[in-house]
Parts: sequence; structure tokens; C-alpha cells
Amino acid sequence: PCLDQEYREKSAKAFAILLHLMRGTPYIYQGEEIGMTNYPFGTLNQVEDIESLNYAREALEKGVPMEEIMDSIRVIGRDNARTPMQWDKSKNAGFSTGQPWLAVNPNHQEINVQEALANPDSIFYTYQKLVQIRKENSWLIHLILSSWKQLTRFLPISVRTVTVAS
Repeated sequence: PCLDQEYREKSAKAFAILLHLMRGTPYIYQGEEIGMTNYPFGTLNQVEDIESLNYAREALEKGVPMEEIMDSIRVIGRDNARTPMQWDKSKNAGFSTGQPWLAVNPNHQEINVQEALANPDSIFYTYQKLVQIRKENSWLIHLILSSWKQLTRFLPISVRTVTVAS
């Protein structure tokens, strides 16, 4: 199996844990909470992001092969964050009965909100639990200090006191 399929859920959960245990305000972007993946753009005709299109034009002028350009766009293109939310398995992933501006990711049959809600071990419920833990444990917000070298050895005693576990 490809790495995306093999590690998608585990890496998404690990990223969620890291994000929610860091200092500051965690943000959950559209689709992140169900593990949506980047759209598999095949041609420039599928791309709407002006930055990606400008990059492609400039790269082509420099002689960069189209496949290399598309590989870059698939990884860092801004359209990845703009594809329709994958609500269910229906046409357009339940996002709209009309034609969406960008195409729906073909993997919406497997990766969608409906499937995530039906699986208690899903990425969605990992995010939900992390938000709950962060909300219920104010010490967690203050836990991570820039001067600390390790996170895993600290045991919170109270909001103001933290001691090193042995």
C-alpha cells in the first residue's frame, strides 16, 4: 500500500496530539479533523490557485518538466486547502448540489465526515478528545515552556507547579 494509505490516520492523530499539546491556540483547518488529503491534481487545468499557476508558468520557462511542477503543486498548492469539505459519499461529497468551484477529492468515498462519525477510533474523535482535554485542564495551556528540553518527563502537579517525573 502507498504510504498515504498506510500512515494517514496514525500521522494525522500524531499531528493532532502534537498541535494540541503545544503552547498557543491550536487551529483546526477544514478537513484536518477527518484526515482529508491533498487533491491528486493531474493537470494544470484542474488548478485554480493563481500562485500555483504563476509558479508553473515560470518553472516551464526555466525548463522544469511538467510532472515535477505538478508534484510540487500537489504538495504545496493552496488549492489543497480549498477543495470542498467531504461530508459524505454522495455526489460532490454532500458539499453542494451545484457544481463546486474545485473538484471534490475522489477519496471522499472513504474519507468523509459521515464515515468519521461512525468510527469511534477515527481522527475526528481524537481531535474531539484533545479539545476536551485542553479545555478541562488549564495547566496544559501553561505546560510547555520554551526553556524545557523534554516534554515527556514532566508531570503536572498544579497549574503553577510542575515537577520532573523520575
